[in-house]
Amino acid sequence: MEVYRTEQEQVEALRSWFKTNGGSVVAAIALAVAIIFGWQGWQDYRRNKVDSASVAYNQLLEAFDKLERSEGVDAAAKDELEATVAFRAKALGSEHEGTTYATYASLLVAARAVNAGNLDAAQKELDAALVSTSDETLKKLINLRIARVKFAQGKADDALTLVNNDGGIFQYGYEQLKGDIYIEKGDRAKARDAYKSAQQLQLKASKTPDRLLDMKLKAVAEPEAAMLADLPATQPAASSAKKPSEKNLSEKK
Repeated sequence: MEVYRTEQEQVEALRSWFKTNGGSVVAAIALAVAIIFGWQGWQDYRRNKVDSASVAYNQLLEAFDKLERSEGVDAAAKDELEATVAFRAKALGSEHEGTTYATYASLLVAARAVNAGNLDAAQKELDAALVSTSDETLKKLINLRIARVKFAQGKADDALTLVNNDGGIFQYGYEQLKGDIYIEKGDRAKARDAYKSAQQLQLKASKTPDRLLDMKLKAVAEPEAAMLADLPATQPAASSAKKPSEKNLSEKK
């Protein structure tokens, strides 16, 4: 290590080093500052975008709530509420594309379309929701809903293809729908297996039984088991005394 005898020599050495290397140092510092402030700016932008999407989603929920409570209002007022919901949902999807809120908006609109019997519109919204998210868990839920719509449209094979995949935490729903599809296709054995699997998954997740699923499973139970289940627990003992025949009665007379 070089040793300088005086402070002046140290200052001169520093000036000489800075003259040689100062440009690159300043550039490095400037780049570091730009990166730091650029990253902070990007974070602020994303935060503001998410906040804005959250506000838009809450506005959509409010519009949905008003529409759900619009029973009894005149047709013009209801049409206006329908238009408000459609506008807010479309705006949320276009202005906040790629956010979870946009995905949820599509799911809300799809659910309403199903309730209204408009399966084609529901399919369109669910397809939009599927491509709008990278969340694998959410994708599994959307695929389940798409399968239900396809099944309702009479596309049993397409629906079965979807629920034959891994359903993750929604596997219970996948198995139950699989059973419904097999019933439609006339395969009671496969329907029974699917319902049993769904029942086991449901009981693992909740101690409260699914009465509808239990009824479905009972309906496809094996004929012998179903007949035995319907028999009373005990049978009355048959009387050992025989009724006298008409011939015996006539002889006694």
